[in-house]
Amino acid sequence: MESPGSQVVVSGPDGARLGSFGLTGARVTVGRLADAHYRDGFLALPANARCPLPGNAGFRLASAADKRATAAKEQFVGAFDPLATEFGGRTWSAGEF
Repeated sequence: MESPGSQVVVSGPDGARLGSFGLTGARVTVGRLADAHYRDGFLALPANARCPLPGNAGFRLASAADKRATAAKEQFVGAFDPLATEFGGRTWSAGEF
């Protein structure tokens, strides 16, 4: 299996292309959005902030985006893994993305 751009291509043992799954822009973007919200959350902290960090809008938005990204990854592997298994390919978990 290879991942050029946002397409995941499944190849058989002989290297023949068996199929591909598109990672839609929305699925990829939601993960990046979470990262941006985490960045915003950290940038909004005062210089003297200590753990545990105070909550702010950036961290709340990041948490919500993380949940959406995880759901999208789980949806993807739910569709991809049965095909990979059928053709003897590698399977994935949502946490591996």
